[in-house]
Amino acid sequence: MSTSNVLVVDDDPDILETTRFVLESAGYQVSTAANGNEALSRLHCEAAPCVILLDLMMPVMDGWAFRAEQVRDPGLAGIPVIIVTGAGRGARSAESLGAACLLEKPVDLSTLLSKVGCYCKTGADEPCASPGNLCASQASTSSGWNPNGPMPPL
Repeated sequence: MSTSNVLVVDDDPDILETTRFVLESAGYQVSTAANGNEALSRLHCEAAPCVILLDLMMPVMDGWAFRAEQVRDPGLAGIPVIIVTGAGRGARSAESLGAACLLEKPVDLSTLLSKVGCYCKTGADEPCASPGNLCASQASTSSGWNPNGPMPPL
């Protein structure tokens, strides 16, 4: 498992592009997939990421189906998953899927970086979530992103 590779799975191209930009700016290598099926293909032919950022509501293969396939595969089951969703049932879904963490859209990008750092880099400022203690985020109301200022929601 790589300590700097992140797989982002979301059907919204704007979210994929923004998340890739933010993570790459922070020094991560990023792979993206538009649905669970594409994500499984990437996982089988690329180096394992340190974490997967997973949307739940997607066409072709949604996040629930992806997660079911991931946990069935011993080579993929140990990769932590951060659910990033606006589905409304996030906490219950994240718990039932055994996700490491839950971030509800819109996601504050500093929170996203903190949580990714928790699973991908040593010495993270914030501890990773423990079972039953999902790292739910609060929506931010800022707009526009200044690289030297606070980050907007995703």
